[in-house]
Amino acid sequence: MTAAEFDWSDSIAIPSQSAIAVYVDENFNLVLRQQNLHGEADSVLLVARQNCLALCETILREAGEHRFKIAKLPDEVIIGRDGNRMHIPEIELQKLDRL
Repeated sequence: MTAAEFDWSDSIAIPSQSAIAVYVDENFNLVLRQQNLHGEADSVLLVARQNCLALCETILREAGEHRFKIAKLPDEVIIGRDGNRMHIPEIELQKLDRL
């Protein structure tokens, strides 16, 4: 195909997608907000905090990502060099202790 023959309608492999933001509102609900590119109001979905794990598990399952499992981590927290807080599973800490 030459540059002159190229047609977007026949060649798109990955279509555009509106941006999605995730944040916590003043009532501690998780907010999923999708940007509307056509001047209309954004789409907004509120998820009660206690339902977030179930939502994430369902999203992974419906997306066909069966290799992933969401697990609660222990309260062990390590502060990285950059100041980020990292949760390290107990089993991984045991491996680190053996090194």
